[in-house]
Amino acid sequence: MMKRDKNCSKLLLGFAVCMLFVFTAGFHNRETSVGATGVSDKYADASVYGQKFMEQCCPGIEPIGEVYITGGIMEPKYTQRVPVYSVAKDTEIQGRKIQSKYLPQGNIQNLKEIYASITGFREFEWINGEYQASGGEKEYVVAYDKYNIIFWSNGYKAFGASPAMCHQSDIMMSHPPGFYSIPRGKAWMKLYKYNERNKYDAKKDKDGNIIVEYRGKGRATSHYIGISSLAEYLDTGNVYYEKCNTEFLIADTRRISTKKGTVSEDELYYKVIYRAKNDVYYLSDFEYFYVPAKYINLYRNGVKVPANLTDGKIVDPDYSASSYYRDIPVYKDATTSAKIIGYVQKDALVQYYEKDSNKTWSKVYYNSDTAYIKTRYIQKVVKPVVAKPKPAPKKVSVKTIKNNEYVMTWSKASGCKDYKIILTKNPTSLTKKNIVYQNNHYKGTTYTVKNSVLKKNTKTGLYLCVAANYSHGTSVNTRSDLIYMGTKPPALKKSQLKISKKEIKIVKYKREVMRLQYATNKSFKKAKTITAKDGMITSIKKLKSKKTYYIRYADRDYADTDSGGKLVYTDWSNTLKVKTK
Repeated sequence: MMKRDKNCSKLLLGFAVCMLFVFTAGFHNRETSVGATGVSDKYADASVYGQKFMEQCCPGIEPIGEVYITGGIMEPKYTQRVPVYSVAKDTEIQGRKIQSKYLPQGNIQNLKEIYASITGFREFEWINGEYQASGGEKEYVVAYDKYNIIFWSNGYKAFGASPAMCHQSDIMMSHPPGFYSIPRGKAWMKLYKYNERNKYDAKKDKDGNIIVEYRGKGRATSHYIGISSLAEYLDTGNVYYEKCNTEFLIADTRRISTKKGTVSEDELYYKVIYRAKNDVYYLSDFEYFYVPAKYINLYRNGVKVPANLTDGKIVDPDYSASSYYRDIPVYKDATTSAKIIGYVQKDALVQYYEKDSNKTWSKVYYNSDTAYIKTRYIQKVVKPVVAKPKPAPKKVSVKTIKNNEYVMTWSKASGCKDYKIILTKNPTSLTKKNIVYQNNHYKGTTYTVKNSVLKKNTKTGLYLCVAANYSHGTSVNTRSDLIYMGTKPPALKKSQLKISKKEIKIVKYKREVMRLQYATNKSFKKAKTITAKDGMITSIKKLKSKKTYYIRYADRDYADTDSGGKLVYTDWSNTLKVKTK
């Protein structure tokens, strides 16, 4: 057995104590309703306690923004692992010296030693960094420069008593609380200094729901479109990215820029009202942001969209199989010398005038006006023909009980040819084992369930499933409620009867005899049947002396039918042979 040395034991104990301190933070509940946009959020933002914990550990250090870890991809996922790095020793943050324990160094090496000291460890490849973060994490920014972002993390411990039982990626997520660094290209950042400038003063209705007022909607036409806090976004970079065809709420339909002097079309932006959708509530409130105008197809409020437009999608025949997305110009007129008013990329959706287009140019509806894109880049979107739902019978029920048999019925399905009916033990599992009877082309809207069929299925009962057949297919099934016949009752015994010359009385039988049959032959030819109308049968009268009789009886139950409650009788009991005195 491997032994853990004293240094490793101390390290593991110290690490566990440190992590225990981290996990004393709780969750703060917050609720926001946004009715006008159809969004309702109820959440606990744990990062609020990240800020409080940081202030407790490092008084005087304040968050200046939020960082959203992406790993350099546009759609970060929680399963993605992103290396995070240490901050150099003696680094001052916001003009203050930081205790060395909050500038962790060598965390991965410490984890290696802990892991190797445990019996049963497995070798794997360790990252070059301080720990491994998850894609889509949000942390607090305390400093940044052109190349890196420094943020605070509360710390995390991924394992309990035995790290060897933990997945390797989870082990490398473990780290003590402190300040860490991540390259600018691996994260998005929003700075608080722009909060007041970008604040959106939303109105609310009488129920407290936010009403977002906007002047148009803009559809993104690039593969991914950057969203920035400022039109001149060089300071912070883009705070978020959205996919092609994302719809933005446009706050101002004028293309703007804060730069002085001559500005190219590529440097103009639309001001939008936006909030992101993610699991960590990064950019979770509506604020003003900016998106490049050259990648927005604007639909202005009050401008009616023509009815004769055809849906199209941008394709790029030269790069159809590659992941390269290039800018395809949108021209004001049908000539390459005309003014370029925007760009589209592969997979962007557009609307065009099919009848006014030719082999060279397609006339499109762009920015609430006409424009032109080369026809080779537009592919007509053929919407799949969705078959109308096939009407199924609305109801399957018991019409009546006739000759002690269930007469089933169902509502007529308009336009159908005939019906598919299935008598089954289990309507949710129409397997060969469960199906008792099936007719794929049944004519009519009534069906009688024979007693002989019900007698064989007294334990489970049966359901009738009915579907309507059409020339273009079959509808879904409509099923009945459970129909059943009770089990055959036990035979009468002589000890339960009092027999005299002309009468047989039932005196000691605990069951209620509701229907009884007797005959002078065991085949019950010319048998007489007694059915109780009120109460129960207690005797058989007007018999002949010294005559042999055969007796049997049946139990009964009630069935709900379209014409009210009806009696249903079980199969006859076994026969009892008796002789009068």
